[in-house]
Amino acid sequence: MLNPCSPHAHLTPKPQLELKNLKRLVVVSVDEIVSIHQELEMLTMMCEMEKARTHKTQAPPRPTPADMMNNNNNNNANANAPKIPNLQISQDPISGQLIFKREEIRKGVFRPGWNLPTMTLEELGEIEMRDAIEREKRQKEAEVLEKEVSL
Repeated sequence: MLNPCSPHAHLTPKPQLELKNLKRLVVVSVDEIVSIHQELEMLTMMCEMEKARTHKTQAPPRPTPADMMNNNNNNNANANAPKIPNLQISQDPISGQLIFKREEIRKGVFRPGWNLPTMTLEELGEIEMRDAIEREKRQKEAEVLEKEVSL
């Protein structure tokens, strides 16, 4: 079933098969090259992150005795000052009300992480049944009106 208009019409089936196989391998190799470039980018990013992490984890310089004395004096002066809890206050963009982060966290302590049902299955069944009966009535009324119009 060779197409006589094909540029490879003069080839027998075996060379055509080999040619198609070569084309497939070219596509596969191009895909592999793209994957290798992506992996190379990820590896360079990983190396940069590792360097940044090692710079952050280096121990800070040890304080001198004079620094330690200054810190002790500052701590004693601050010990008498009243401690203010760290409150994070934000404003709701929709309502404009102030939101206190500590209060929001306190309210959600015993709240489950998923939505709880707001009605029982029995209530849902009653609502669905009521809606089905209303739909049936409307459909019957529409059929009656359609028959009257067609007469």
